Amino acid sequence: MRPVLRRRHTPPTAVLLNRSALQTVIAVSWRAIGLRGSVRVRDLWTHTDIGAMTDRFSATVPAHGVVMVRITPIAGGAETGGAKEDE
Repeated sequence: MRPVLRRRHTPPTAVLLNRSALQTVIAVSWRAIGLRGSVRVRDLWTHTDIGAMTDRFSATVPAHGVVMVRITPIAGGAETGGAKEDE
């Protein structure tokens, strides 16, 4: 997994890309992208709020498909730690 680059004051975005010919479950852990705690997850393709998640997010991604979500720390919940910031 590549490090997440963030612009100041912009919530991180995760792109789950399935390059296989079969649908598959793909997960991203908050630790892997430099977050800890609870976050709100929003599906950017369907414009729907998925809800609050702790530790990780997973989705069934169609064959050759993409799921893209915005990850917003919940006040007092998630902390950043280790993700690089792009200024």
